[in-house]
Amino acid sequence: MATRAFFLLNVQSRNQVSATLQPVSELLALSWVKKVDEVAGVYDFLVEIETEGKISEAADILMSKPWVKRLHVLRVLPNENKPLLCRETDQGHDKRTVKDQRQ
Repeated sequence: MATRAFFLLNVQSRNQVSATLQPVSELLALSWVKKVDEVAGVYDFLVEIETEGKISEAADILMSKPWVKRLHVLRVLPNENKPLLCRETDQGHDKRTVKDQRQ
């Protein structure tokens, strides 16, 4: 029942080769980090995570790294096994599907 999320990260300095390798190796050492990609533009890395815990806790852990300058939550994908929301009518025996919330 894990939730997947994608973060964009800015790091303090990327002028040296070691400044790039340190964040990547530290990120991949975290068990819930599945993938780290370098990106061009305002942000430096795209980080994919999968966690049983709260996404905000994962973001707090990443922000506590001294080399992280900024973090942006790009996307959160809920668990695909999430059941459809249903409600019962007044009779108690007729169930109607309200809406699939997995969009």
